[in-house]
Amino acid sequence: MIEWARLSRVGGSTSAIGSSLLGSLLSQGTIFDHIVVGIISFCLFCGGMIMNDLFDVEKDRAMRPNRPLPSGKISLADAKKALFTLVFITIVLAVSLKVDQMITVVLTWLAIYGYNGPLKSQPFLAGFSLATARASNFMIGLSFTNALPTPEMPFPILAIPALAIFLHTISILIYSKGEDLEGPVPKGAWITQCLIFLLLCKWSPISAGIWILSVFIILYVHKAENKMIRIKGVGWMVNAFCLLDACVLIGTTLQSYVPIFFILLFLGRWISRRFPAG
Repeated sequence: MIEWARLSRVGGSTSAIGSSLLGSLLSQGTIFDHIVVGIISFCLFCGGMIMNDLFDVEKDRAMRPNRPLPSGKISLADAKKALFTLVFITIVLAVSLKVDQMITVVLTWLAIYGYNGPLKSQPFLAGFSLATARASNFMIGLSFTNALPTPEMPFPILAIPALAIFLHTISILIYSKGEDLEGPVPKGAWITQCLIFLLLCKWSPISAGIWILSVFIILYVHKAENKMIRIKGVGWMVNAFCLLDACVLIGTTLQSYVPIFFILLFLGRWISRRFPAG
């Protein structure tokens, strides 16, 4: 189980679950909705990580031989079976919950495939594809609850979290520069986070202020040129999706759910440290 946790980067799944849960909460879904979209999001994230390692197995054999697939601790055949199982689960749950929105899940899988496969050699398109997949986690939460925008929460307002998640994903890709973590934090990461701040100001100035302060602290603390410190910074930026979700909720009448996202944030960090990808 430890090797499967490493392969699927299970610690990072809490950030994806949080985004789906945010969408489900904002659209006033039921407990059943929250659970189902959380499971779908978990399967999408873990499946995407397995797919990534399947595509990169030859590269990992040369550069990261201790990872589960190149080391042989998990066979390629078993990894492929796990991936197809996760895809199947998401499709079945999507159909059982809301047939006409199954396309949201399918498009998310296509975006994940594009990032891991044919678009990986094209940084701009690959980044756009991954950011789209992460924003789709939020849209899954919205779309499966059968809820419609209200006068208090019209579509332009509901689009703000999706755009913020999209930009935050782009920021992480700029920050990490792929897997080359040497050198100072690229300016693009700061710029992207400032754009998120401006977006959230339309949602709630308080939420925007909390978010930008938190991100500046994360980036400042982990701006060192030492690679291991930068890796920790990437980990915080990945799991900060839950912090972003919490900041969005602070600007609504749903503040009582904010602790859930902080629990997801620290749970993700704890699991990631306990089961590092290697």
